[in-house]
Amino acid sequence: MSGPPPPSGPPPPPGYFEEDFGPRLLAIDCTLFGIAAVTTILRIYVRVFLLKMFGLDDWLMLTSMALATTTTALFIKVVTLGMGRHFDLSPMPNPHAFLLANIGDYFKYLYVYAILIIFAYSSIKLSIGFFLLRLADRTQWRTFLICVLVFLVAFTIGSTMAIIFQCIPVRAAYDLALKPPFGTARCYPLTTFKTIGVINSAINIFTDALFALLPLPLVFKLTLPLRTKLGLSFCMALGLFATATAIYKTPMHWYYVWQQVEMNVGITAANLPTLKPLFARWFTGLRTRVEGYAYGRSAPSTLQSGLKGNGYLKAGEGKGEGSFALSSLAKRRDGEVEWAKRGAGDSDESILRLEQGVGMGRESGRKGGIVRTTDVVIRR
Repeated sequence: MSGPPPPSGPPPPPGYFEEDFGPRLLAIDCTLFGIAAVTTILRIYVRVFLLKMFGLDDWLMLTSMALATTTTALFIKVVTLGMGRHFDLSPMPNPHAFLLANIGDYFKYLYVYAILIIFAYSSIKLSIGFFLLRLADRTQWRTFLICVLVFLVAFTIGSTMAIIFQCIPVRAAYDLALKPPFGTARCYPLTTFKTIGVINSAINIFTDALFALLPLPLVFKLTLPLRTKLGLSFCMALGLFATATAIYKTPMHWYYVWQQVEMNVGITAANLPTLKPLFARWFTGLRTRVEGYAYGRSAPSTLQSGLKGNGYLKAGEGKGEGSFALSSLAKRRDGEVEWAKRGAGDSDESILRLEQGVGMGRESGRKGGIVRTTDVVIRR
């Protein structure tokens, strides 16, 4: 909702009341909401079907996504009621302007929105906090994280109470007819309301920055490849963008869209680190196809007879049995051929075609032997 032109000033320029920021607001919000929803669905897939585990941080992220869905629906509703359009206080208002007849419903939806957005922010941060607790187990950061999480719960309750009981009776918060000079309701003075808003913003900025930067010392203490550490740190540091949006909020309609941006970016940034198993599998499959295709074009004819499609070898081909794509197929310098299959489960298998006298251990004397290697991952 944009403010009216000064009553005593010159008339508004042509097309002033036809100006509508609503479609632009919805395009930004719905795009980021869609990205957040997709990353949440992928997170659930990874946790349930790949890792076979679903923790408290995942439940909190589901709660965040449910709240994000609700706030997005409320945001769409207030846009249809007039957010992004100009007031017209003239006796014959322009039909494209914000209609005063909608102002009651407008503030009622915004009142509910303001309460739910607090819970959405907090559930995102709590989800990140419980995720970090796994990394901070038996470290000096664990007690600090627990204190931060307790503070966040208390802060959420206090902020919610401040919004709900900003007026007595409560209904006066969204019913302008009950506020002075039309009614007798008692509400926060404007200065008090601004002070509460500044304090809330400061705490939100601090906690956003904290959860974006705190993973860095935790991740770099893990026994992981440097590339993995950098990737995880980058994903978690995306929360700094949410911090920037918390700082940069402009009045009225752009203020609310920046709230939506902060929430959806926060969800996306919190989900990305959990998708590493999915990305690893996808890139492994892509590499398999590239290597298989490259070998299929350059392999000798004696080997190409066993290849189909883009250079894949499949077990039980032509027999109706299960099959798998090979992660690599390469010709050695001494004429031996080796290929490997990366399994879809938690372990990796390598199936090697060995020439007689070449192998490992007891398999070294067997021609065409099969060697199975299993990676054991211990999760705490």
